[in-house]
Amino acid sequence: ASGNIVHNLSQIDWSNREQYSWAKEFDTKIAGAIEEKDYQKILDFQSWGNISRLAQPSYDHLLPLFPLL
Repeated sequence: ASGNIVHNLSQIDWSNREQYSWAKEFDTKIAGAIEEKDYQKILDFQSWGNISRLAQPSYDHLLPLFPLL
């Protein structure tokens, strides 16, 4: 699965080394669901609201994860 859990190049601020809170939250939710083997939660990621839209504005980088679930 060669994708990115968070992939939104339009939001990158190259002058700022801080992580966006929405990116950390999305990554944490995905990682937690993988650890808990709650694969349905991952498949329902679009229902997570704004963090999903920001972390994955197009889903092509997250989709490679799905066949592994």
